[in-house]
Amino acid sequence: MLVSAMQISPAQSQSDTVYRWVDAQGQAHYSDHPPADAPAQVVKPSPLPPSGDDSAQRLKDFVERSDAETAAKEREARKTREALAAAEARHQACERAKANRERVGSRPRILQIEPDGSARRLTEEERQGRLAELDKIVAECAPR
Repeated sequence: MLVSAMQISPAQSQSDTVYRWVDAQGQAHYSDHPPADAPAQVVKPSPLPPSGDDSAQRLKDFVERSDAETAAKEREARKTREALAAAEARHQACERAKANRERVGSRPRILQIEPDGSARRLTEEERQGRLAELDKIVAECAPR
């Protein structure tokens, strides 16, 4: 009878001898008899807890704590990923603003494409307003 470790019940492990061996692929196997072609180890069963023992409750509590800790770690990891994504988005926006500031500042006559697809040149007043907007964005990007 070949079984996995999860299939061995406490009653079986108390009355039967269980053997463990590892095959050529590194897979562990458990059985009530040793294989003919591989060395096996006898698995010593843990003693059964006395009746009335609270080990089942302790195990349940442990699993609940472990699940809660895992969920907390996952939430923290998600927050970290979101913070990194937001920081990257801010960085990209800053880089675009710097490039736009350089482009608008170096050209006295800026062509703007309108929503209808037509093009028009910005007036100097509009250009200066655009420069002021970009300067504000770039200033907010500077490390504090």
